[in-house]
Order: sequence, then C-alpha cells, then structure tokens
Amino acid sequence: MTRLRSLSMRERGQLMELACEAAAALRQSRLAAGLPDVKPDPWPQSTWDFLKEHAARFRT
Repeated sequence: MTRLRSLSMRERGQLMELACEAAAALRQSRLAAGLPDVKPDPWPQSTWDFLKEHAARFRT
C-alpha cells in the first residue's frame, strides 16, 4: 500500500487502465473459448459506504 500511495495520480490512472485492459482481455478469451460470461458478486455494503464517504470528502 505504501508504494501505491507514493504514486502520482497519472501513475495510478495508468495502473487502473492496465488492469481494465487485462480484465477485458481475460473476458474476451473466456468468451472465445466458449465459457460463460462471469457474473460478479455485488459489492458489500461496507464498500458502498466507503465510496460514499470518500466522494463526500472531495465534493466539498
């Protein structure tokens, strides 16, 4: 976590973009192999609460 906190917003964005591209490639490979699409579990309420709190801090 310390390493992630030391990254700039640009570097964090680049990592997120790479993670999304990798997830899309994995999904495409699954579908190409005839496997069913993955249905993700819904986020737990604690995650929603954290996101709401975090967003509220940056709106002010």
